[in-house]
Amino acid sequence: MPSTFEKKRILIWGKTYPELSQQYGETVCTAGCLEDGRPVRIYPVPFRLLDDYEQYRLYQWVRAPIKPSADDPRPESYKVNVDRIELGDVINPDPGWMKRRQIIEKDLSWHFESVGDLKAAQRQSDRSLGIVPVGEISRVYIEERSDEKQAAHERELQAIRAQNQLFQDQSSPHLQFQKHRIRVEWKCGTPEGIHPDCDGHDMTILDWGLGELARREGPEKARQKMEALADPNTYDLKFFLGNMLAYQTTFTIVGLWYPKRKDLGERRAPLFEEH
Repeated sequence: MPSTFEKKRILIWGKTYPELSQQYGETVCTAGCLEDGRPVRIYPVPFRLLDDYEQYRLYQWVRAPIKPSADDPRPESYKVNVDRIELGDVINPDPGWMKRRQIIEKDLSWHFESVGDLKAAQRQSDRSLGIVPVGEISRVYIEERSDEKQAAHERELQAIRAQNQLFQDQSSPHLQFQKHRIRVEWKCGTPEGIHPDCDGHDMTILDWGLGELARREGPEKARQKMEALADPNTYDLKFFLGNMLAYQTTFTIVGLWYPKRKDLGERRAPLFEEH
């Protein structure tokens, strides 16, 4: 694999809520697809510290110099030269999200029928990103994080600023502790309904948009938003799933895919078939 940066075109499909990092200060884990449909994770991105003209949106094309991460064995992980990210066109949602699907479904190697299949791929090849269809959501609820976690967040923030870490100093915007998170209890899906081998999952949603809604308007508003997206009669919901470097066997929800079912007709199969 190349050890130098190469400029690649990436369609962004996921941004997680900002987290503190001892090495980088404050970062947002960003995921997308290359032009051939392969998924990538670019890191670190101090997203809130970027100028407005540098802040990319979901389903926006960007050009960025990237290279495989030397300290992250996950095959999708790339370091990015954040100072040279160039913004391109945004793919707005058309009926069925067909234009977005042309990229998201161009490479089916990271599309799985169940979380179990994704975890099997992780064991075999270190796969760390995947998309899985949702068959049922039985519960959407608010998780209140402990006072101990909030105190640890404040200590870490002060320590980072005291050390004058990269991207984070006393003039940087304060990263508010995310006191509440949205979680879902769900089962994997098939075109016929619930996957027969799925015993169910209970996962945190780390998607930036839902986290930002909770910050601006309260966690109940975010819970209601997710509950609306969980309506199987309205949306053909899938979850983008990703793991963390320190916990590679555990997956969380890092993005949401929800075209309206009425725009898909009877077809739920992908645009591209594996050969």
